[in-house]
Amino acid sequence: MFTRIVAFALIALLPAGFAAAQNKILAINEVAIETGIQSLSLPVTESGSLLVAPCPGCAAISLQASTATVWIVNGRRVTLAEFKSATGNHGDSSVTVFYPPDATNLLRVVTYLRQAP
Repeated sequence: MFTRIVAFALIALLPAGFAAAQNKILAINEVAIETGIQSLSLPVTESGSLLVAPCPGCAAISLQASTATVWIVNGRRVTLAEFKSATGNHGDSSVTVFYPPDATNLLRVVTYLRQAP
């Protein structure tokens, strides 16, 4: 009997949960561009600009790097210099660039390099 009451109560409250979820606002905090490392122009310094095209044939956009920019290689946080060194001979690997939708500051750059067999 108790199981039936609990099940009925859950089923009765289900529409209320859906109604509450419909009133939520989804905020997009970042945009990502996935491209090949060879299609990326890395900044010269930590406060330089990164150039990346959002799509094949599109004009490149400039994103401003800073000391707050996060550089990640194979799941490990590295410096810009380490990122450049690690990616130097991996032109066939992909990279994902993250930035806010309404700004041009560079949030993070992530790559997973293919290991030699």
